[in-house]
Amino acid sequence: MIKFFRHIRRSLIQKNQMGKYFKYAIGEIILVVIGILIALQINNWNEGRKNKSTENEYYCRLHLDIVQDYIQIDNLIDKISKRQKYANQFLRLILQKNYDAQTLNLQYIKTIRGSVANFKPNKTTYEDIKSGGNLNLITDVSIKNGLDEYYKNIQPYTETIQQYINFATDSYNRLNINVRENGIAVAVVSTDSIGIPGYKFEPDILKMLEKDTVGNISEKLYNTYYDTAYKIASNMERRVQLLKYIKLEVEKTKQLLETKCNQVKAND
Repeated sequence: MIKFFRHIRRSLIQKNQMGKYFKYAIGEIILVVIGILIALQINNWNEGRKNKSTENEYYCRLHLDIVQDYIQIDNLIDKISKRQKYANQFLRLILQKNYDAQTLNLQYIKTIRGSVANFKPNKTTYEDIKSGGNLNLITDVSIKNGLDEYYKNIQPYTETIQQYINFATDSYNRLNINVRENGIAVAVVSTDSIGIPGYKFEPDILKMLEKDTVGNISEKLYNTYYDTAYKIASNMERRVQLLKYIKLEVEKTKQLLETKCNQVKAND
């Protein structure tokens, strides 16, 4: 093709047909420009199609992340709700003036163990979008606003829950100090009696510990147990409430992304 155009130019110059040559040159330039514009248009179209495909993929990946959040919040509510029941039973034993050290310690360990988990939203895809500078690919404004609102709304809840977790941990540590100072030892706490898998002492050590086990707590230590039981029971109740507020936000965002992902799949 290039040789063909070159032949035409040479022929016009040799025949001294400069007017026709200039017209031909202008036409050739126009053709080149048109070719460039078409190439750019095709490139833009391909780039747009690629971006749209990436955008649609992001919507469904965001949906999968929020599904993980939904599973996580359900598991947390279930776990802390159980701890809430244990906490109420712990407080019930205290109010009944139960001074049995083994019973109280077992119930307290049931209440506190495994209760330090907080809700952490799965932001894998969202962070990937931001770090890759691809937020502009999310053209659905309702999705952008929904995600911003979701992360903004759950933050104060998780921060408050963490404060309750810190308080429960501090209470646990303070009670442990009081128990040690009062010479209370309950060997069975480290066995499966609490219903939670944990470490076990070897048989000979367990026998020696059992000799030091104190059957009843003192009046002084009772007051410490009472204060701890009351605060932990209310702590667990409030955490369940906060987790349920988070669940409402998760459900709302999950529905938004599920609808969008289904639309994307239907249009593929």
